[in-house]
Amino acid sequence: GIDWIRHIVQIAAAAGLIAVVTPLWAKRVRR
Repeated sequence: GIDWIRHIVQIAAAAGLIAVVTPLWAKRVRR
């Protein structure tokens, strides 16, 4: 069914979000 596709999309979205946010957040905290 479509369930596994949604699951993969969720994981991909989470991974992408982490990949984008982590460097920015690290820079912000470090200064």
